[in-house]
Amino acid sequence: MKMLSTYICNALSIFYFLRGVSEVKSLSATPKVQPPSKTPDVLRSFVFGDEARCWEVLSPSDSMDLEEEEEDEVEYWYPTTKRYFEFSIPHSSSSSSSQSIQSISTIMTRQTSFGCGKLGYELWDASMALCLHLGQQPSLVRGKRVLELGAGCGLPSVVCRDLLQADAILATDFWQKEDDTFDGDRLVPTKFHGLNLEYNIVKNRGNENKNGDRVVETAVQRLDWHDRASAVSARDSFRPDIIIGSDLMYYPMDIEPLLNVLETFLIGEGNDNKEESSSSSSEIKTRAVLVSALPPVEREALPEFRSKLPVRFSATHAVTMNEMTLICEDTDEDNPTFLMIDIIPK
Repeated sequence: MKMLSTYICNALSIFYFLRGVSEVKSLSATPKVQPPSKTPDVLRSFVFGDEARCWEVLSPSDSMDLEEEEEDEVEYWYPTTKRYFEFSIPHSSSSSSSQSIQSISTIMTRQTSFGCGKLGYELWDASMALCLHLGQQPSLVRGKRVLELGAGCGLPSVVCRDLLQADAILATDFWQKEDDTFDGDRLVPTKFHGLNLEYNIVKNRGNENKNGDRVVETAVQRLDWHDRASAVSARDSFRPDIIIGSDLMYYPMDIEPLLNVLETFLIGEGNDNKEESSSSSSEIKTRAVLVSALPPVEREALPEFRSKLPVRFSATHAVTMNEMTLICEDTDEDNPTFLMIDIIPK
């Protein structure tokens, strides 16, 4: 009888063990959401908010059909890496997946090295968070003139143009000119950073959407936050409807210059004509959407910028700040959290 009981216990143990293994296999076999191209070659995938997704994939197979590019100045002087992304973003205003925004083709972005572009040499996760956040509110971009501050490699500008149907794109950043001299504390990218941004924004895809049914005004411009006249020039020539930017706050020395630049674009301050610059809040329509990484990522200047921003724009804009997490599906690392800043005209 004792042997029979032992046999039954062992049999039950084996049964529950095998059932557990089966359940684990079943869970692990659950297929992941694939990118629009259905490529299995996914390097990383991100989920943001309401199922907005971004995939970083290997070089697409059809890239072999493209004409081989000649080495440009950036590639001659600095190492470069091309990264490829696909997006699928459901409209937050509708539960219908058929209305989602999806990449027609893979979006390529070339990044350089720290020696070339300093802090803007590579794509940071905040730029992907900004793309997905804007994609969830496509009306902010569709048909609008979009200016990106601190564009770096320019991925959000390209996404606004090719996926979110912006009418015009101006990607701005700062880099050296031949005769420039700067305070030794400023990390200023080389002139090749500007050439790489132009490659990503203008040369890589031209000004035409992939479906070829419309042409989008696309440009790159050097913009120094420490030179207010530079911002006035960009504002008056481009006249943006919305300002976007990701991870703009890094050093305390840039807090006041960035606030001044935002004021120039959003309120009109800095115009030589003082009467024109003192617009009433009812005439102000320019909006801004900014994204910044939160701790444990170090952003020394963010706390002060975060406290000063609502005060600076209290008369003309409502400033909302919300925290959101970017879920990285293919890594065991902690998921990064971002501060989403929306500066809305009153």
